[in-house]
Amino acid sequence: MQGQGADPFYYQRGQALFLVLIAIALFAALAYVVTQATPGGRTAAGLRTTARVAAYPAAIQSAVKKMLTGDVSVSELDFSTDAEGKAAVFSPSFGLAYRSPELALGTGIEWNFKGISPEGRGFFIAGIGTDGPKGKDAIAYIDNVPLKACEEINEALGLLSKPLPEIPPVNLEGKGGGSKDSAGKNSYSFHAYSAAPKQGACVQNGDKYVYYHVIVAQ
Repeated sequence: MQGQGADPFYYQRGQALFLVLIAIALFAALAYVVTQATPGGRTAAGLRTTARVAAYPAAIQSAVKKMLTGDVSVSELDFSTDAEGKAAVFSPSFGLAYRSPELALGTGIEWNFKGISPEGRGFFIAGIGTDGPKGKDAIAYIDNVPLKACEEINEALGLLSKPLPEIPPVNLEGKGGGSKDSAGKNSYSFHAYSAAPKQGACVQNGDKYVYYHVIVAQ
């Protein structure tokens, strides 16, 4: 039987194996720190989370598309979370439940919606549908998105990660309706690194960051 007395390299091999195990453990720890805890860095978990946030309006689009093929007009769409009836987007009859982005983006952050009123009030996303007063769009947006999440959303969408500024800033509290009432004024935000415009993008609006997503483009 070969043992430590018969093998002059017994201790060296044992020490080498121990060092290899230490190196593997350190590499795993370093990889975790780099991918999960680097301040301001892109993490796989972060990109997955923000990608789910960005993908949610696609489910809303699907429900709205079915509604518009019936006898519901764009101006009738009701995005209230407690609405009922044929124009209620979040009605159980359409199988679409309101999903808050709060867990992914922070306390108190919720989806907001801008529709088109029968009087033509509303906003348009520049470069997506028809720009100007005749091209009002139904949009979903998230106000006060943290910068890091804003960058991760754009990256998950395949856009330039840096949020580009709205020039001038958009007053989303208003009713819109005029030729200057656009959201996503800088349409390059929705085209960056993409041959075709995206349906959504996170941009800088004044001193905060906003994620827009078109539900119905006109």
